[in-house]
Amino acid sequence: MKKLIIVLCCMVLLCSCSANDETASTDTSAQSASDTIEYDFAVLESNLADTGLYGNGVVLSAEDISSQLLLDTSLLDEYFVYRHDDPLKASIVIVLQPTAGNEDSIKTSMTSFLDMYKDTFDLYAPEEYALVEDYYTIDKGDYIIYTVSEDNSAVINAINRSKNKLWYLVH
Repeated sequence: MKKLIIVLCCMVLLCSCSANDETASTDTSAQSASDTIEYDFAVLESNLADTGLYGNGVVLSAEDISSQLLLDTSLLDEYFVYRHDDPLKASIVIVLQPTAGNEDSIKTSMTSFLDMYKDTFDLYAPEEYALVEDYYTIDKGDYIIYTVSEDNSAVINAINRSKNKLWYLVH
């Protein structure tokens, strides 16, 4: 009788262990799927406005991004460009999520844009040229982020605080 009870207890333990293993693997896959960063651009706009670095700030439309940044927005899954409302101020934030396979093309286009941007400010607002020359770029998940600002670390903090709430709950 004791052997039967021991065998039953072992079977119960094995079943519960295998159920825990399945739960653990499910949790891991859910976590890795949520590792993708997503930004809430409305929150980002508010966070950037709160920094005071952009005057009244302007969010560029797809047409403006195409004409001013010379970017083909069809090569992007998502994009957000926020610049100072004074055209003589260089401050700008560019958050781009290229479509798969277009990362290098977008980076090349952005290098060309930033070179042109430097030249423009060197001619028309030399005091802003140093900001453009010290631009900051970072790859975060699927996003490429560029900032030109008097305080790039404040801008990066504002960007980090604008991650989708779901991302925060999981992490």
